[in-house]
Amino acid sequence: MGATTGGSLARRDQHLVVAANGAMAAYCDGDQIEVVALPGLEAGVTIAADPDAVATELEWLGNPPRLLVVSRYPDHTTLYLVEVEGPSELAELRLAVPAILGGVIGPHALLIGVGAAGGASVVTMRDNQLVSQQVPTRVAPSATGAAGALFIAAIAGAGALEEWDPASRQPRRRFKLPRPALVTAVGGSDRLLWITTALEPALVETIPLVNRGQARSHALPEPIAQVAGHPRSDVIACLGADSGQVWTIDLEGRTGPRVLDDPDAHAGVPTEIALVTGRSNGLLLAGAGRALAFVSLDELVERRLSATVGVVSAATPGPAVAPATGVAVDPVEPGPADRSAGAGSPPGPDHGSGMASLAERLARLRRVTAPGRRGPDDPDATPARAPTGSAAMATPAPTAALAVGAGRPDPGATPPPREADAARSRWRDELVRWGQRLGEDEVAPGPAVAAIHAMSQRLGLDPALEPCLALLYAGHLLGRAGAAPYELARLGGWDEALGRGLLAARGIVVHRDSRVWLAPEVTRALDELPAMTGVEVGAPGPVPPFGPCVIVHQGPLRLAAMACAEALGGAVLAASDGADPRAALREARVRGATALVPVAALPELELTDGEAVVLAAVNDAEADALGLPRLY
Repeated sequence: MGATTGGSLARRDQHLVVAANGAMAAYCDGDQIEVVALPGLEAGVTIAADPDAVATELEWLGNPPRLLVVSRYPDHTTLYLVEVEGPSELAELRLAVPAILGGVIGPHALLIGVGAAGGASVVTMRDNQLVSQQVPTRVAPSATGAAGALFIAAIAGAGALEEWDPASRQPRRRFKLPRPALVTAVGGSDRLLWITTALEPALVETIPLVNRGQARSHALPEPIAQVAGHPRSDVIACLGADSGQVWTIDLEGRTGPRVLDDPDAHAGVPTEIALVTGRSNGLLLAGAGRALAFVSLDELVERRLSATVGVVSAATPGPAVAPATGVAVDPVEPGPADRSAGAGSPPGPDHGSGMASLAERLARLRRVTAPGRRGPDDPDATPARAPTGSAAMATPAPTAALAVGAGRPDPGATPPPREADAARSRWRDELVRWGQRLGEDEVAPGPAVAAIHAMSQRLGLDPALEPCLALLYAGHLLGRAGAAPYELARLGGWDEALGRGLLAARGIVVHRDSRVWLAPEVTRALDELPAMTGVEVGAPGPVPPFGPCVIVHQGPLRLAAMACAEALGGAVLAASDGADPRAALREARVRGATALVPVAALPELELTDGEAVVLAAVNDAEADALGLPRLY
């Protein structure tokens, strides 16, 4: 929101938002959006949300603030820009994938694609219109937020945070975390960043950007359900998951932690909170079926919390290390020119939801005026409708956005390969030269390739079959359409060449049109491309490290992947929503990873005693019924 720094792909949908100037707030309760003035909570307009949407989220954009209403559907997302004085709809934009809000900075909102769609886009308010442009990122972040004038993204599997410039949509710096952890919420200010993690849900950890001897962590007495903040403030508010208590923490340490001892006295225990800064400083409390409540920060009682203070070191030139944290900070090279997907794109197809346009619903709104407050002109006139636009938010192709290095290359020139990249690719050069030398009458000995040998070990192959893998991958690098069966027969025999051998039985090769191909998941793994069926985190080993086990987890599996990887000591491939669990299991085997799939997929799988798979149950009863060991 305009006044929120923290965000997470695991968090609940954002229903309570405060404008950056602290003058207004909006709250979505069911299919009604209420707008109020702060701090007195004088009633403003009531806006009808679409009841057919899977979820409705809110944000404030720009100054003066305009309300952004995000309606998410199973296969798309529709954004509406609303002028609340009136009210009237200013613009509408359709994204071709379901997406959630990841933070707001001024006129810019970050949208993250959910499920298999992935991807990220920045939606910008320009002249009361909405324009969407893609962010060049290879993986969907596990959490996003805002800090100062930049977005912050926690990169799943990389153990790092990245700064994203909202205007250029390019990464600025990367902060390597001192230990691997699945970040569940992230935010900050111009002076520091903060995170929460899945493994320590009661802990807020900080990364100072300006060294003032700040505490490096703050431990609450219970897990944190939500963190609310402001991109220009060092104060955050935390909602306790067990008690519903509300805490505020000054991360700069100017005042001690404060707690709202009796949130029940303010119309019940809240389920969502927002930090208010600007005209007044306080907290806004909301909950299903209860009235909004504003609480001044002066009403909170100071209470001591456990905090860890970092040792302040001498200042170091440049941004090489974040002070007092040991967090490595690297500049990130910009990727290639981004692809714009906003104005001029054809409108998306009508998905037949039957919903009336927001403009039509706004025309039927009732104006709620507090006693003694003058209402506006008659709101029943249908407001003018801005032209609609459409924006696709498909996952972009891999770019150099995550590469670490200084300087901005010429976008028209091909950057020289780095030494590390060149060394990593030499085995492919050797494999290509070997593939080119293979003649019809002579089989040249293949090069010893560590990547091929590791793949063979993961798949349980006889080393004698490694030349077959090398031949098929060399053909891929040479752009050949598979290999002829006789070529494979010279290296592995006719059983393998004709699909009667181990390679076909284990799904490593595909036979089609009298040609033999490597299975797509094998080719992608050797190409070092991201997995097709899910998100991979952790470092792979030569063989999967564990047999069947179970965890209890609700929500997207990728949010449990880092915790599983830490517990297993190896790589984990978390299946995406809607992915074929059998394909995810095959791809995990190929990558030397443990597959993480829902228990509901169990009937489709043929598991062995040593199968590397973690099953995610929705509750303890479902987990206990499996009779498998608990991972954690």
